[in-house]
Amino acid sequence: MEQLAIKDLRQELSSASGPCVSIYVEIGNTPEHRDAAARRLTRLISRAEALLTRQGSGLAQRLCSPLYAFVERLPRLPFGQGLALFRSEGIAAFTPIATKAPERTVVADSFHFKPLLAMLQAQERFHLLVCAHSSVRVFEGDRSGLKEREVLYAPYHRSEAQAASLPRTPLKNRARQVTRFYRTVDSRLLQRLRRSGEPVVIAAPPHLSALYRSASRLKTILEPIDKFASGAPTAVVELHGASWQTVERELARRRRNVAHTYHVMRLKNRTVESFEELAVAAVTGKIDTLILEKGVTVWGRLDRNSGIIERQRQQEDGPADDVMDDLAEIVLDHGGIVHLFEAGEMPTRTSAVGLTRR
Repeated sequence: MEQLAIKDLRQELSSASGPCVSIYVEIGNTPEHRDAAARRLTRLISRAEALLTRQGSGLAQRLCSPLYAFVERLPRLPFGQGLALFRSEGIAAFTPIATKAPERTVVADSFHFKPLLAMLQAQERFHLLVCAHSSVRVFEGDRSGLKEREVLYAPYHRSEAQAASLPRTPLKNRARQVTRFYRTVDSRLLQRLRRSGEPVVIAAPPHLSALYRSASRLKTILEPIDKFASGAPTAVVELHGASWQTVERELARRRRNVAHTYHVMRLKNRTVESFEELAVAAVTGKIDTLILEKGVTVWGRLDRNSGIIERQRQQEDGPADDVMDDLAEIVLDHGGIVHLFEAGEMPTRTSAVGLTRR
């Protein structure tokens, strides 16, 4: 079984031919959690084997054997909260997931990516800047945690010992120095973040946070984290917890903006709410933004040429995929954006709606 990063999944697995087995399981980090997870994963694999057999595939044993063998490795692998497994002819891969995903087995003509949509599109990614007078620590993060990418130092940076032996710079001059340094850092980040629109959070004492904001051309800077106003070194886990709260509020605001855009586009007759019409619009590349309700599954088969849907009541009724997942993949393939909303966030009573291109 090959380990794949989430960002590489669609590229590495898009060429797979069915039947394709996708399994999602919650893992946990303690030995007790792992033992229980191994038993649940075995049951999920058994379900895949039963579905393959029921659907008339002669590949059930061959496809599932590496999955059963993988269960024995589970206690020894350093995973996060969840795990996704993907198996088809010629493909045997797994992906650690830092957050929990609903446990399920899907056997279809293509792999099932819907639980990973936000991560595949980097919709939850953000940057955290921990600012001091002569340095900026740059972190990249998402729901799962933070990774420090680089530390940028000002030309006037000195060690504590050096700084103690030098005369102190007048306060006004120091502010100018810091502002020039922050402007240099900001220009570097601007090249990376201009198109992505990723949120940026600043952790710094209030006066430094204000200096950075005054020097910045970034349009996605959120409110600073003022609980670390002392500037003292802070554990990464604490930084993540505080910054993610800020980012979550921003992501909720962006979802509200998407819902507002739906209402505007509806007045312009640029929305598609009928599921069948939505499928046809998706395969012809007309959907710019797709909004799906979390937790809703529509079993069936979607013809990716015509957009015709053959619905089924359950996965056991024959080779069937979650049509919602197929729609999402098709929209992404055509350069669109897919959002997963909670039921209470949906701007319409339907479980899927599309906003069309001009």
